[in-house]
Amino acid sequence: MGEDRTSASPAAVGPAGRFLVDAAGRRVFLLADTAWELFHRWTREQTARYLAARSRQGFNAVMAVLLAELDGLATPTPEGLRPLIGNDPARPAAAYFDEAEARVAEMNRLGLTAVLLPAWGDKVTLGWGVGPVVFDAGNAAAYGDFLARRFAGRGVIWMLGGDRHADAPADRRVWEAMAAAIRGAGDRRLITWHPPGGRSSSAWFPDAAWLDFHSLQTGHTGRQAPIEAAVAADRALRPAKPVWNAEPCYEAHPVMRMHRGGWKPAGGFFDEHDVRDAAWRSAFSGACGHAYGCHSVWQAYEPEGPRATEPVNFPGDAWHRQLALPGAEQMRHLAAFMAEHEDWEPLDPGHAGDLPALRSASGKEVAVYAMKALPIAYRRRQLEGLAARVGVSPRRWLDPRTGRETPAEPGRSADGPDPSRDAVLRLA
Repeated sequence: MGEDRTSASPAAVGPAGRFLVDAAGRRVFLLADTAWELFHRWTREQTARYLAARSRQGFNAVMAVLLAELDGLATPTPEGLRPLIGNDPARPAAAYFDEAEARVAEMNRLGLTAVLLPAWGDKVTLGWGVGPVVFDAGNAAAYGDFLARRFAGRGVIWMLGGDRHADAPADRRVWEAMAAAIRGAGDRRLITWHPPGGRSSSAWFPDAAWLDFHSLQTGHTGRQAPIEAAVAADRALRPAKPVWNAEPCYEAHPVMRMHRGGWKPAGGFFDEHDVRDAAWRSAFSGACGHAYGCHSVWQAYEPEGPRATEPVNFPGDAWHRQLALPGAEQMRHLAAFMAEHEDWEPLDPGHAGDLPALRSASGKEVAVYAMKALPIAYRRRQLEGLAARVGVSPRRWLDPRTGRETPAEPGRSADGPDPSRDAVLRLA
């Protein structure tokens, strides 16, 4: 399959408990894409096409589910494979996991870490899914041990959970048993846990020794989710652990609202600005990473042909025609910025005001994400106030759509080249 290029992938938590580092101890910003149905709905050739696109776009990780959400136990893959024998997690099907490992190897060859969910949450807590519930603490331990050994040596982060709560003690015991088995097999790769919308893994596992970093789902309900507050809340916890935004709004996903006990489209779709806004706000609030998502891609939506799939929440066009949406292409500029400023820390709110900002280790440079959603006059006051409090002056504007920088013009340095758009202001 070629050389493994994941040597610079997240391998551990940094010494301060705030960020992830690679095997050499260098800080790494985890920038993942969401492909929940990768093992279930795509052929190997389709997977290769997808992975090549995301590698080119600057991502360093891909999230995918081994026991997939969309009837992943009963509906076979394009190759006719099912993951379990008799729906028993203690009896994984060798052919299915051979194929899954080949795809993980291809991710690693392209420099992509595989963020693997062992099972979607409806296999533990049914909720609104099709399930079926197949796990108890005993077979969860057997399955966790199998996965640790089956994917040994691969560039993997384990993400337990899967869009469900863990309120019931029996459900928590399943995830705890799976995590204990992974650790018991000698696997020291990173582990996190994927929560339901508007929540964090810290709601159920605030101090679990097996959980290396927290995951947020700021979700798909309304624009301008409270990202800064969510990141700050988890960063304030003890013991200190990094936190990332594992599921923000997806590009081309309907803006949702709760209506009569269920999620319904509220009007409009999240666009390139929405996903860009969520990503930069997460990073500048101190998150150790961020996950992009495209609504058609995560579900591998195909509206026509022999492998046509049922749409989930109005996905629009086929997945392969949405691989190059503007928001996905623009993630490379965040990746480049975070790689260039790997030792920068979030500026405390007392100095930053209402704008998420990072400060250099020397304290002499600041970068602020100026959100489009703020009224122009208010945004100007916030930027001018921050500059005065920190003792820095505007120098350059960075366009997060293109990565291009322009000088901050005297007299209107706090407005930016186009005050109607989001931008990053660099001060020194």
